[in-house]
Amino acid sequence: MGYRGSLLPYHAHYLMLSRKAALFLNLIDLPRPLFKPESFRAFLAFARQYYDGGASVLVHCNRGDSRAPSLAPLFLAKHLHALPCDSYAAAAKAFVSVCPGYRPGAGIRRFLNEHWAALRC
Repeated sequence: MGYRGSLLPYHAHYLMLSRKAALFLNLIDLPRPLFKPESFRAFLAFARQYYDGGASVLVHCNRGDSRAPSLAPLFLAKHLHALPCDSYAAAAKAFVSVCPGYRPGAGIRRFLNEHWAALRC
């Protein structure tokens, strides 16, 4: 990323950084969500651009059971219409059938439940 330590909340790259074909998002999954909708919209736009251009999209995080896997059903539902799009609960339930290790943290689960309808591709 090119920095040491923590970025200040007002730094231009605090929430996200895009470099070439990589998008870095600052998603900290706390029980009381601190996420910003613009981070999820940036992911949807980024993934749509590369996927629609024929590229594969790799989404990952430190443990792989909450943050990154929560972006996958968002994209699958909102852009590919491969999962139910009416609610996060419906999309998450369908996603668990293909990704049984999906264990969203309380914060990301709450955020997506509250913002699902407003997140659009």
